[in-house]
Amino acid sequence: MSTYEFESTVLATLADLKAEPAETRAEVRGITARLDKVNGRVADQERHIGEMQIELAERSLACPLVDAVEVRIRPLEEALAAERASEKTSKTWLDRVGPFIWVALGVFGFLVLERAPQLAKAVFH
Repeated sequence: MSTYEFESTVLATLADLKAEPAETRAEVRGITARLDKVNGRVADQERHIGEMQIELAERSLACPLVDAVEVRIRPLEEALAAERASEKTSKTWLDRVGPFIWVALGVFGFLVLERAPQLAKAVFH
């Protein structure tokens, strides 16, 4: 390979390397434009959801049945909350004591099996 061919090859490779960042920049600009467009849509959706929530709150306040229904629902909600708290307390207690119960039952079972012949004699004689 001559010097001229080598220099031509190096220059061609450098030109390719220079073109790749330009292509990457163009792709990044396209992605950025797409994200800006999507983010705009998301913001519009969030704004629309906020408006709908406000409208729902206004409608529920304007409804004459809200007070009557709330009077009936409030005790149910309180009873459910109390039941959940009681259930959580019971579950926590059982989770803490449960391993000791299993160990005690295991030891009792072992003792019964170990002393089975003596227990059989006592029961049947």
